[in-house]
Amino acid sequence: MQGLIKRIAIERIRCNFLLTAYQLPDMNFTLNTPMDTLRNRFEKCLQQRRDRGYANSTSSASSPASCSQKLPARGVAKAKNP
Repeated sequence: MQGLIKRIAIERIRCNFLLTAYQLPDMNFTLNTPMDTLRNRFEKCLQQRRDRGYANSTSSASSPASCSQKLPARGVAKAKNP
């Protein structure tokens, strides 16, 4: 179980590193978040980034914080201390 949690943590770090490389905010998600939900949120973040790039003023730019909103904590597996 600890090995699985460690692999998930490393994968989340890798994903957030890639998001940072493209100047996107971190995405917070639970372990059981459906892939379609993650894909839709990522595409929304990309669209907001494109919109910010084309915007001439800060008033028309989208808020980058919307991508870092947390999903409801349903089905989150909690680690037990050995």
